[in-house]
Amino acid sequence: MARLILSPPGGTPLSENAFEQLVIKTFLQSLPHDYQLLPNFILKPSPHQNALELDIVVMATHAIYVVECKEWRGCITGDDTEWLLNDRTPKPWPMNMTEYKCKVLKSFLRTAGQRFRVEPVLVVPDDTRIQLSGSWAGHCNTVSDAVSFLQNASKIGIHNADIRPQHQTDRKSTRLNSSHSSVSRMPSSA
Repeated sequence: MARLILSPPGGTPLSENAFEQLVIKTFLQSLPHDYQLLPNFILKPSPHQNALELDIVVMATHAIYVVECKEWRGCITGDDTEWLLNDRTPKPWPMNMTEYKCKVLKSFLRTAGQRFRVEPVLVVPDDTRIQLSGSWAGHCNTVSDAVSFLQNASKIGIHNADIRPQHQTDRKSTRLNSSHSSVSRMPSSA
């Protein structure tokens, strides 16, 4: 069972969004004990930029994942520019923003002296059919498939990496910097 890292005092560890709660519950129950989940992670790139909400940050044994949860039901088709839900409802391509969040988190961690692979993952309900092409198709998973994806380092081109010794250091850096408004955790508004 994965570990939930609680939010700072005054925050709440779980989103009010029912689908995000389902994803967190599934990950907690299905991922190994050495995985850590940080829900509703808020990252502020700089004092002059808007804060970014990361639905779930998963600290795996080989990488860190930024998980974006979308309760899109039916069939998702598309490529690296536009996605369609049920062949008629255009959806903005979410991987661009999720990848940006990964880059900001990676930059923050590098500033704190840590070097991790940070990868985006989009999670949709289990009854959603995913028919995507393009470079990010493999990063879009149903809830059940995401559990397997997060445990398979080869899916992101990593072999024999273990970042667990750095998890504790990263948690200390994050806690330290949260008091300086670089990183904080808040309840989700979505």
